[in-house]
Amino acid sequence: MNPAGTNLPLANLLALFAGLALAASPHLERLPWWVNGWLALFFSLRIWIATGPRTLPHRAWLVVLAIGGAIGVFLTYRTIFGRDAGVTLLVLLMSLKLLELKVMRDVFVVVYLAYFLALTNFFYSQTMPTAALMLITVLTISASLVSFNDTNRRLAESLRTAGTLLLQASPVMLLLFFLFPRVPGPLW
Repeated sequence: MNPAGTNLPLANLLALFAGLALAASPHLERLPWWVNGWLALFFSLRIWIATGPRTLPHRAWLVVLAIGGAIGVFLTYRTIFGRDAGVTLLVLLMSLKLLELKVMRDVFVVVYLAYFLALTNFFYSQTMPTAALMLITVLTISASLVSFNDTNRRLAESLRTAGTLLLQASPVMLLLFFLFPRVPGPLW
C-alpha cells in the first residue's frame, strides 16, 4: 500500500502520467499561460504525494479549484463551450482528477479522459506527425491500463500487450477511416 492511502503502484502511476503528458503536450502552446502553470503544478503535486507519506487534498479544496478553473475558463474565453474553451476545461478537470486518484475506478476515469484528450488533438491538426504522436500516446496510456490491471507485470510486458491490442484493432480502425463520413466544414 502506498503511503498516500492508495494501493496504486508508483511505477504504474508514472506510466499513466507519461501518457497524460503526451496527450496534453500538443495543447500547451494553445492553452493560456495560467492553465499550463495549473497543469504543471498539479502533475508535480500528485507525483510528490505519491512518492512520500502524504495524503491527497480534501474534496472541498477540489470543488473550490474546479469552480475556480471553470470561472477562469469563462473569463478567458467568455464561454465554457466551443473547441478552445472545452479543451481547456477538459485539461483543467483532468488535472484535478489526478488529485483524487485513489482506487482503480479513478484510474479508469483518468484513462478515459486521457483517451478523449488525445482525440481532441485532431481538432487542431490532422497531420501524420500528430497521428504518430497520438498513436504513441494511446500505446502508452493502454500500457499503463494493462499494468494497473496486472501489477505483477513489468512495463515492457505491458507495452508489448498494448501494442498487440492496437495491432489487432487496426483493421477496424482502417475500416472506420475509409467508411466514416467526413464533415466538409469545421465542427465548431
